[in-house]
Amino acid sequence: MSANVNHRTAVYRARVFLLVKENVTLDNGATTDLEYVEHPGAAAIVPLISPDEVVLIKQYRHALKQYIWEIPAGTLDPEEPVMDCARRELIEETGYAADVCRSWRRLHRCRVIRTSASTCSWPRGSKPPGRRSTPTRCWLFTVSH
Repeated sequence: MSANVNHRTAVYRARVFLLVKENVTLDNGATTDLEYVEHPGAAAIVPLISPDEVVLIKQYRHALKQYIWEIPAGTLDPEEPVMDCARRELIEETGYAADVCRSWRRLHRCRVIRTSASTCSWPRGSKPPGRRSTPTRCWLFTVSH
C-alpha cells in the first residue's frame, strides 16, 4: 500500500520532535488523515562489562511517573553520525568509552521509529575513563526517523 500526500500540517513542534498530520489518498482511492511523529533520531548503547554484566543507568521518566533502569541513550545532534552519538552518550552517562564499533543491522521497533543495532568492543586491557580496567562488548541500538 502507498499513499499520495495531499496536504501536510505541522501540528505541534516540541523541543525534540514534530507532530505531523497529513491528508492522504490511499491506493483504493479513499482519502484520510494520518498523524505521526518526526524525530531527529537517537542512539542507545548496551555496554557489556563481562558476558554476565551490563551497565544500566537509573533515570526518571515523567511519562511513566517513575525512575526506571535503562541503557545509555540520547538524541542525535544535527548531522551527528549515529556511532558518534552512541559513543558520546556512553561517556556522558556512564564514564565508560568504547574504542571500536561495527554496524550490526537495522531493526524496526514500531511504525514511527526505526531502530538499528551495531556491535562495539574495547580491545583487551583498555581502561574506560574513570572506571575499572575491564574489556567490554557493547550493542549499539539507534533510533531514527
